[in-house]
Amino acid sequence: IRQKIRKELKLSEQLLIGHVGRFSEQKNQSFLIDIFNEIQNKSTDAVLDLIGKGPDEAKILEKVKREKLEEKVIFLGAREDVNEVMMAMDAFVFPSLFEGFGIVLVEAQATGLPCFCSEGKIPLSTQISDSYYQIPLKEGAAFWADEILRVCEKKHDRINKYRQLC
Repeated sequence: IRQKIRKELKLSEQLLIGHVGRFSEQKNQSFLIDIFNEIQNKSTDAVLDLIGKGPDEAKILEKVKREKLEEKVIFLGAREDVNEVMMAMDAFVFPSLFEGFGIVLVEAQATGLPCFCSEGKIPLSTQISDSYYQIPLKEGAAFWADEILRVCEKKHDRINKYRQLC
């Protein structure tokens, strides 16, 4: 599935950072673009895919253009195969300003993805794996980028945790 989705997205070995969420202030995609911009400054062979729709989508698209990241950020819209797209990702980033349970974090961990989320903004009950990293928003985009790249440099085996959840 990973190879099929990567082929569809025209990706080979690039680092694929992913995010799933409604485009809204709460999900903090503007900060996510800042994080990805920092990742680009350190690792130009990275791509960001954004899954979702919402009222702030045009604003985020404009920011991507302003930062000259159009070739590196893929807007995938609403999809029915989010679980499969997650299998193509190398990291899942979720810098929400506030969140309820955050089921998408559980889904991402179920595919074995390392997940990076905002400390103190998402309930710890969403943690189901040891590849769950909480980072304070106040640390800034460069710190987030460094942490994501540090973890992703360690080529860890992706272990599907779906059966553990059932």
